[in-house]
Amino acid sequence: MGSNYSLQHFTAALNDSRESTFLTKVELRFNIAHCYDIAGDLDRAAIEYRTILTDHSVQLTSSLQAQILRQLGNVSFVFVFFFFFLFFFSPFIHTFLSTFFLLLVI
Repeated sequence: MGSNYSLQHFTAALNDSRESTFLTKVELRFNIAHCYDIAGDLDRAAIEYRTILTDHSVQLTSSLQAQILRQLGNVSFVFVFFFFFLFFFSPFIHTFLSTFFLLLVI
């Protein structure tokens, strides 16, 4: 809920024709991507992070570039971990849940 509220404000600031005195346009874009990340929309977050990195019209500071790469690494790790977990543990989870619900019925 909070990240959606933040997303609305960062998007409004990005679309404002005046330059922000607090954050640059590229920093606003990073914060928008981070809002998607926090909200769990990892696909959208990864797309936004990559778009910022590949946009040659902006000059990224080394600090911002490091933050983007860190967050992109975190998003990628979550994807890999989630699919690894599903692939290797789904038979065990299925067996456990089947046994658990069978015991509830008995």
